[in-house]
Amino acid sequence: MVVLQFLLAGHTLLGRAAILRGMSPRVYVVYRQTVATILIAPVVCFSRWKNPNKTSLGLKGFCLIFLNSLIGITTNHNAFIQGLKLSSSSIATAMTNLMPAITFVMACLVG
Repeated sequence: MVVLQFLLAGHTLLGRAAILRGMSPRVYVVYRQTVATILIAPVVCFSRWKNPNKTSLGLKGFCLIFLNSLIGITTNHNAFIQGLKLSSSSIATAMTNLMPAITFVMACLVG
């Protein structure tokens, strides 16, 4: 967990430095998503390669995961990087740590 916090802080500082040097926040999010895909795709391929009898995800499941990543995750990253551009990395890190508490309060309000 400590290593994860260091990596998250490093990502925030790297993102802030890239944006201050003139990189577009949208381009930064595309690069981030591309690197994540390149790192995760081999894990999925090798886990499927060992046991080929696993059932396929199917078109409906693939479309739902794609929409979730397109709407939810990418929008969240765009909002985070835009907020990072407009504020400091300390505020971005504090807000990242507050997300579970905010989610809990919203879940209690909704029911």
